[in-house]
Amino acid sequence: MKNPHSICSSTVNTPSESGLEDVWKLCDLSWSPQCKVVVLSALVDLFYVIWNARNQARFNSKTINWKSSISMIISSTALSTDYQRGDVAPSSPFLIKCNIDGAAKGNPGLSAAGGVFRDREGQFILCFSEPLGISTSYISEMHGAFRAIEIAFQRGWRNLWIETDSPLVVLAFQRDGKT
Repeated sequence: MKNPHSICSSTVNTPSESGLEDVWKLCDLSWSPQCKVVVLSALVDLFYVIWNARNQARFNSKTINWKSSISMIISSTALSTDYQRGDVAPSSPFLIKCNIDGAAKGNPGLSAAGGVFRDREGQFILCFSEPLGISTSYISEMHGAFRAIEIAFQRGWRNLWIETDSPLVVLAFQRDGKT
C-alpha cells in the first residue's frame, strides 16, 4: 500500500522522493492562484479524511471504505474552491465576496441566515444577519444567498462571489432551469 506522501506525489506528478515543499515550489512557479487554492484544499481534505478514517477505526471500530473517502475528498475540495466558472477571477479589482450561512434549530425549527461581505483583499465591508422564524435548514441557506444577492444589487456590486457550505444551495444555483 502506498503511503500518503507517495499518493500526494503521484497526484501532482512529482517524484515520490520529493517533499511537500517541492509541491509548493511547483505551485509558485507555474500555477494560478485558483489552482493553488484547489491544491491546498485537496491536501487539507486528504489529510482530514486519513485522520478521520484512522480515528474511526481506532476508537469506534469502524472501517471507512476507500471509495467513500475519495468521494469525500472530491466533494469537499469542489465545494471549497467553486469559483464562478472563470467568469470573474478572484483577483478582479471589482470582486466582492460574500460568505453566507443559514441554520435551523430542528428541521424545521427556529432559523436564521447571515453573511459577511469582503473585498478582493479580504477586508471586511459589510455583514448581515436575520432571524427567519420557523423554517428548514435549506430555506435558511437559500435565504442567506438571496439576501446577499439583494444587498449586492442595492449597492451596485455586480461581480459577486458567493461562498456557502451547503451543497444543495450550490446545486440550486448551478441548475439551468430544466427539471
